[in-house]
Amino acid sequence: MIRDKYQQLNWYSTANLDLESGGCCVRQSSQYIQNGQRKGLSPEQYLAQASNYSSHNKHLMYITTRFEPSICKNIITGLGFGSRIFDHVRFIGAMDTSIGFIFPPSLSSHSRGRYDEMMPIRTFTEESLERILTFDWFKTNVICKDQSWICETDWSQELE
Repeated sequence: MIRDKYQQLNWYSTANLDLESGGCCVRQSSQYIQNGQRKGLSPEQYLAQASNYSSHNKHLMYITTRFEPSICKNIITGLGFGSRIFDHVRFIGAMDTSIGFIFPPSLSSHSRGRYDEMMPIRTFTEESLERILTFDWFKTNVICKDQSWICETDWSQELE
């Protein structure tokens, strides 16, 4: 099921097993088991939630990071949005909280290889992460760069 939609959703995986098959579907399946099946969702229900880009009830839940000693920064490698269970963002991975975080640049599919159109590297303090890295910011600055239809869709219809 996910193989048909993962490109449309930009739900690529860098897991070794997935790299051999074009970016799908070991990681996506394990995410479903961890974040959907354990909560009682069918694959169809989980996929419907994962492909709903409305901002309704989408809070920053976790940030995955990797500390890079060569530049002395924490690199943000993943963001998770959803209904907030805890009153704070969870950090996953190696990091040094005394230094800043960077959100790596991404190229849109229309400009791959043209570094003049690359999204700038954004730097954040730990205190500013939750305030700036909202779902709307992520949707506008990352998702819609590759999938403009997402920002052109009226997602309020999905809430009814």
